[in-house]
Amino acid sequence: MFFRRVGELAHRFRVAIIVGWLVAAAVLNVAIPQLSDVIKRDATPFLPNNSDVMRAYDTMGQKFGGRAAGGDVIIVMEDPHGLTQADYDYYASLVGKLEAHKDRVPFLTDYLSHPEFKDAAVSKDHKAIYLFAGLKTPVGTPGGDADAFWVRGLAAQGRPPGLTTYVTGDSAIIADYQRSIDDSTKRTTVITLLLLLVILLAIYRSPVTPLIPLATIVTAIAVVRPVVALLGLHYIKVASFTETFILAIVFGAGTDYCIFMISRFKEQRAQKDSPARALATTSHRVGEAIASSAGTVVVGGLAMSSASVSLFSTTGPAIAVAVVVTLLAGLTLTPALISVGGDRFFWPQKVQADHAGRFWTSASEVIVRRPRRVLVASLVPLLLVAGLYPTMKLTYDERGPQPQGNENIQGLRALDRHYQSGEILPDYILVRSDHDLRNARDLAAIDSATKALSHLPGVSAVRSFTQPNGDRIAQASIPYQVGQVGAGLADGRDQLAAGSAGVQQLDQGAQQLSAGGSQLASGAHQAQAATDQFISGLEQENTGLGQAITGTTGAQQGSVQLRDGARSLASGLRVARDGVKQAVDGLTLALQYFTVSADPTCHVSGPTVCTQSRDGITQVRDREQNELIPGLDKAIAGADQVAAGNGSLADGLGTLRAGLTQAQSGIQQLETGEMTFKAKLGELAGGADKLGAGAGQLGGGVSQLAGGTDQLKKGLDQAATFLNSVSQDASAAGIDTFYVPADHLNDQQLALARFYYISGDGTTARMVVLGKDDPFGVPAMDRVAVEKTAVRTALQGTPLARSQVLAAGFAAQNANLRDYFSRDFRVVAIAVLLGVLIVLVLLLRSLVAPIYLLGSVLLSYAGAMGLTTLFWQDILHKEAIDWTVPIFAFVMLVAVGADYNIFLMSRVREEVMKDPVNGIGHAIRRTGAIITSAGIIFAGTFAALVTSPVLNIAETGFAITLGLLIDTFVVRSFLVPSIAVLLGKWNWWPHFGVRATSAELLEETGEPGGERPRGGRQRLQPAK
Repeated sequence: MFFRRVGELAHRFRVAIIVGWLVAAAVLNVAIPQLSDVIKRDATPFLPNNSDVMRAYDTMGQKFGGRAAGGDVIIVMEDPHGLTQADYDYYASLVGKLEAHKDRVPFLTDYLSHPEFKDAAVSKDHKAIYLFAGLKTPVGTPGGDADAFWVRGLAAQGRPPGLTTYVTGDSAIIADYQRSIDDSTKRTTVITLLLLLVILLAIYRSPVTPLIPLATIVTAIAVVRPVVALLGLHYIKVASFTETFILAIVFGAGTDYCIFMISRFKEQRAQKDSPARALATTSHRVGEAIASSAGTVVVGGLAMSSASVSLFSTTGPAIAVAVVVTLLAGLTLTPALISVGGDRFFWPQKVQADHAGRFWTSASEVIVRRPRRVLVASLVPLLLVAGLYPTMKLTYDERGPQPQGNENIQGLRALDRHYQSGEILPDYILVRSDHDLRNARDLAAIDSATKALSHLPGVSAVRSFTQPNGDRIAQASIPYQVGQVGAGLADGRDQLAAGSAGVQQLDQGAQQLSAGGSQLASGAHQAQAATDQFISGLEQENTGLGQAITGTTGAQQGSVQLRDGARSLASGLRVARDGVKQAVDGLTLALQYFTVSADPTCHVSGPTVCTQSRDGITQVRDREQNELIPGLDKAIAGADQVAAGNGSLADGLGTLRAGLTQAQSGIQQLETGEMTFKAKLGELAGGADKLGAGAGQLGGGVSQLAGGTDQLKKGLDQAATFLNSVSQDASAAGIDTFYVPADHLNDQQLALARFYYISGDGTTARMVVLGKDDPFGVPAMDRVAVEKTAVRTALQGTPLARSQVLAAGFAAQNANLRDYFSRDFRVVAIAVLLGVLIVLVLLLRSLVAPIYLLGSVLLSYAGAMGLTTLFWQDILHKEAIDWTVPIFAFVMLVAVGADYNIFLMSRVREEVMKDPVNGIGHAIRRTGAIITSAGIIFAGTFAALVTSPVLNIAETGFAITLGLLIDTFVVRSFLVPSIAVLLGKWNWWPHFGVRATSAELLEETGEPGGERPRGGRQRLQPAK
């Protein structure tokens, strides 16, 4: 009764309702900002901030210089004739301009300021260069879009002739994408209006009747936009896709609601109902159906609000709001307009019921008589085309949906022309630790992870701290350092081999020294014995000389005795002289042992004994040689003269006396020296004994040294050979553990690696993975999970085993998007199906009919997806369908497709109440043309999206259009009615019938308390 009351009020207050809607539209559009402006204020990121890839971007921004960055752009500079100095100057100028706006550009990757990166930034053909800039505003937000366009304008300033610049990258791609959607929305709106007008004129064949749905739709849109904008300011989130889909849903649903109302009003007027009664009945019969239909769309839209991807979460709630407003317009404004115009709105046609044509009359008869054949005939084609659905491939390539003339697409093409695929848009793998990893063990673990990544299929190169340019630092590997040690040992072996001859000479010298020391000891003992005799002789000589000197005064008396004594004296003096001469020679020989260059005795007997012995021997030898021997020579000459009698005796005696006096003095000194010499000879004998023993030990030690040297040489040779073999084998086997001593981590050659691959606080390492395939392709997306797994596996058993591993980059972003999309699709699908099922159960008061109705809608969706796959993939040879198509098509087709089933089954229920046997046939005939018209109009509104230059919108429009047409002409027209006929009374289980209320009986019979069956209930039996 609620909807009947609404119809009555709409008729009574028709003018107020119309004025109220117009005033509301005017006031709301003046008081509330435009929806497009609200969309531009939204800052909702494309993916949630807690998603893996967004956390990776946040970590990379915080740890590597872009703390406030939320997006990025790549500025590509291309000169087909080759880069000139003017181009490089422009590059430097652009860097300066961007750096002056730290509030918008928090960081720049200025490759030319780092000579190590210049080769990577400048293309190999020297025709292109690029600059990477981080933007403060998050990607996918209106602010991010504005920043991308601002950078584009900045890059256009001061550009040299011949140089072309393109601004691409994440922020620019999304910005161009959103702009294309805005342009597409304006275009499709105009096309939709024109298409709608044509269809309405063709259906009603009246220039006046279309004014009702057009007025309703225009007014609804005028109210929906500011209402959505108001809610977008405070409660819900909106984005560019929002406006496109709310326009389509308002056009389609609003037109359907109007068609249902107009058709039923004409039918009631043809039955001679008054305008008031016809309007009340229309609102009662149609209101419940369109409200239920709107409820399914609202459920679908609200289900999308739980999606993680902003594209869905910002579109679904707005669709729900738009449907609610459109429903209110259909329940109030449309009846008011009909009431104001009355029958005049159908000019030049007369007011009469829409008679079922021959087609629907024949169709209903065939369905009722042969439901099984109809079911098979409608079901088999649907199953065939639905079977193509599993072959659908999805793409997450953000380049695909956009017009190929967009600047970001041209920029990506320029990069493809001059750089290796995947080099400019690599994957970033981050290892975030809870401690400083700038130590040998952690860096070795990072190196292991780098090697693990480099061995993955599809990876062309990996850059990290241990491989800053894609190649390992040779000096920082264990095999290299082992090889260096091996080479050093080999050099030592060679030098030792070269010195082995000296060891042999040392051995021979030690043996000679030992022998000489023994001879010296023996000679020293003999010299000591001779010295004792010599000293005794000196004492006798001294006594004799004293007597000789005394006796020279009596020389004459004893001349004979003197002559004889002189002869004896000369003979004795000669013997003494010879002994002294022999002693002097022995002392000279002894001094030679003490003055050799190596001076080995000093090392054996000690430096003090050596020095004292040498000094004493030298003193004795000098006195004997310089005083004693010359004096003895003079004494011998004098004795000979005396004995021979030559010369005068006085002269001879004088000479003799002088010689004897000098000899006596020499003998006295000699006796003193000989006493010292005797003592020193004793010391020399002891030292010589030590020298001999030490020399013997030295000889044995040197012999052992010679043997040990041979063994050492062999050991060094074995060690060098082993280490060199280990180095070669380890390198060949890939066992090349990274190692840099702690005191070398700050070396200048590692400065770039520290800056780009290790965060300033040392807690995060970054690895850049260059892929061989398209970074937007599915293989690159699939590889991201493999990369993260490979890194985690490589870090097992290391201090970094518990570190956080994150992935960033286009491939990682798309992989994350795919994961969220899969989850969102499941959640949304379950919510929509449950919501639609509940609405159907409440409307039909049955459990059986809602189940097969929902199944028919799913089959319609699968068939639409199959035909979409056939057209775009197989006929147009596109590699894949955009990932947004399935979920938008699902929500629209399941929710909207249920509309026609709701309208059909509500009419079946109504007709069965009147005629249990023929009710289904009557419902088919009376709704066939109406639902078909509504389906065509709704399909037409989405068909306008096919003309969009944004490919995913065109694909979505194509899929929904096909689905609505399938649902209109196959599912609702033949499949569902044939099932209803076959099930009979089971359609209404668990009631097995339809209960007619008193109000319904009043309406059908025209009399209060109309005649009822026994028991107060009317059991309506479906046709058998």
